Amino acid sequence: MSRNTSRRKKKDKERKGYNSTKARASRRAKKQRERQGVQEKQPAPTANARTIKAMMLEEKVKGNFKDYVIITGNRLLDWRSSYSITVDEGHTLGVNGVALVHKKKLHMIIGDEQAKQFWHPQLGRIMEVPEGTKPSE
Repeated sequence: MSRNTSRRKKKDKERKGYNSTKARASRRAKKQRERQGVQEKQPAPTANARTIKAMMLEEKVKGNFKDYVIITGNRLLDWRSSYSITVDEGHTLGVNGVALVHKKKLHMIIGDEQAKQFWHPQLGRIMEVPEGTKPSE
């Protein structure tokens, strides 16, 4: 190969960005993804999650939307689904209108037993664990 041909190939590679740091990192990441296989994508946020995020923005609350619930009347809106809350004697909860509540403070409103479905006092947020992987007690 002549000297001019090798220079021309080198310049073509430079023009295409073959030797740039960004291109090398992209190729490396692509190879790594191929070795690992296709990764699972996160599911799109639910309508409840979008509602909680919007309310957090409105009230200027920072944090993870999974740590908050919305309470209105006898309904509790979690990021996954909504729940009906039963209170003795048919009274509504002590919330006027709509309230955004951190799950850690939920026990003061709906009681300890019902709040343990959403927040553990020492461990924090309750995560959904696939069946058969729970540790023995």
